[in-house]
Amino acid sequence: MDKLIETVNLFIEENKKQWLILRIIVGFGLLLVLINVILQAVTMGLDPDEIEHAHAGWLMFKGKVIYQDFYENHPPIHYLFIMFYYKFFGENTSVFFWTRALMVTNFFISITLLYLIGKELFGSLGGLLASMIFSFNRLAQNIAIVSRPDGFMLVTLLGGIYCFLRAWKKEFYSYQAIMAGLLLGLSFSAHPRGGFVIIGLAITTLYISISQYGIKQIWERKKGLFLFAIFYFLPIFLPFFIYGFKTYYQAVYFAGTRVVFYYEPWEKIWLILTQSFAIFPLAFIALGIYSYEIIKNIKTPKSYVLAFFLTLTSFVGLTLWPIIRQLKGLESVRGPMPDHNYYIFILTLSLFVSGSFVWVVGQLDLRKRLIVLYLICILGVVSNLRPRYWYFSWTGLKTNLEFINKANLLIPEQETYLGVISNNPVFRKDATYFWHDDLAFIKNFDPNFHHDFVADLEKNRPFLVNQDFLNLLNFDPIEKQRLKEYIEKNYHPVKNMPNFRIRN
Repeated sequence: MDKLIETVNLFIEENKKQWLILRIIVGFGLLLVLINVILQAVTMGLDPDEIEHAHAGWLMFKGKVIYQDFYENHPPIHYLFIMFYYKFFGENTSVFFWTRALMVTNFFISITLLYLIGKELFGSLGGLLASMIFSFNRLAQNIAIVSRPDGFMLVTLLGGIYCFLRAWKKEFYSYQAIMAGLLLGLSFSAHPRGGFVIIGLAITTLYISISQYGIKQIWERKKGLFLFAIFYFLPIFLPFFIYGFKTYYQAVYFAGTRVVFYYEPWEKIWLILTQSFAIFPLAFIALGIYSYEIIKNIKTPKSYVLAFFLTLTSFVGLTLWPIIRQLKGLESVRGPMPDHNYYIFILTLSLFVSGSFVWVVGQLDLRKRLIVLYLICILGVVSNLRPRYWYFSWTGLKTNLEFINKANLLIPEQETYLGVISNNPVFRKDATYFWHDDLAFIKNFDPNFHHDFVADLEKNRPFLVNQDFLNLLNFDPIEKQRLKEYIEKNYHPVKNMPNFRIRN
């Protein structure tokens, strides 16, 4: 395989004009991607997660302590970026443009880093193909817009992998170890979902080092590995000291990993393989190529071993927990697995496929290589030409922001609100600790869970109540009935706002 990569690199060096044309085609495709995601970012309606995160960041900005004053099951890093906006630009709905701009920026930084990693593993063609496959993927573009911790997680994950690969290939100096460890630790701290890919990186490093050099290489680099470990765990454990070990563990690592989804593991993955950018069906060919080479030769180049294990561990991370939950017979409470859970898998799959594509190209003569490469790049561009239905509607995001502004005009500044995420006014404090929609799965892993919401309302006397909140208490019929009776007695309907009630 090393010879194949060298052959393809030589082909690029000897055909600079064709290589320039290929990069121009891909560059034009990236311009289309940028236009697509910007148009989508300024028109698509808000995801409930975006409202949740903007509100959590605002609560922290107003002095509320996350995990103590209000419930949240995500790590705090993402909210620090949102707090930055409020501090410098004030409390306004433009925060959603800010957070989406951050996500789009993270997306394009990730594309660049993926190119560098692909180039490091499979040469310039591998880098170009990996970044193209990922960026041209429609599902990845959709995920890249909605404000979530996944954007920062992906950038730091890729940055850490790139730094580690560059360092490990040479002497693994202390400053390189520190940088790689810190970036990977920040990635895990931003969202534990990236942990499986980090495990894949560790497995690959051990496999290659021991198979080629024995334990000697690892022992010689013990100082660098020690520094790597310290700076990896530093950002992971720091929140435990800030918020309390038990509190932070229960909110983020216990409750946050026990969200129960209705999950058919092959359904969405099959769509990714067949209905995304057309190169993904080659994943089946890639699986055969990688398996054959790894089994045939224990000295298979580390580039292919790494791409294989990163994809394998991201796949395991995506499927393992939901499958275990279903095998245990636990009922669904949250609907289908959300698309953003597939973000890392799409990325590692892009790297995986690009490696096999370089392998295939290395088998062809010059004319066939050019035909195949031009065809793939042009198909990728064409896949991003189809317009999307919301480009000219402008109703989704506009409607959301109008409601938030209307609700904030209705609720006096010092008053509170009780309701669900999707109709939260963002810039008003909540009347209860459990302000968002995770009550059912809390009950799922803690059968003894009970919270007196009527006591919350009697204490905080919210000005505006959304009766849809009652639907979150279906798991506790007695509490739901108590709260319903209290609301009907103490609140009256709001004109032109169905299901909303104002305090008498």
